[in-house]
Amino acid sequence: MDYGESESLILHKELNAYFLLIDDKKARTIAENFGVNCIGTLGILSFAKSQKIIKELRPLFKILLDN
Repeated sequence: MDYGESESLILHKELNAYFLLIDDKKARTIAENFGVNCIGTLGILSFAKSQKIIKELRPLFKILLDN
């Protein structure tokens, strides 16, 4: 886990947040070992679609893959 991810974990605890947005697999595993609920970019996009905030996932996935 690098500095930014460790700071995110600290902020998550300070804010008593429900989720920690994190994509790095190693950092996510460490956070989950501390009992933190983690969600990644794909999870956020999937949730947004389920809430009808966005209509389609495919165009967004394409953007993510192209970058």
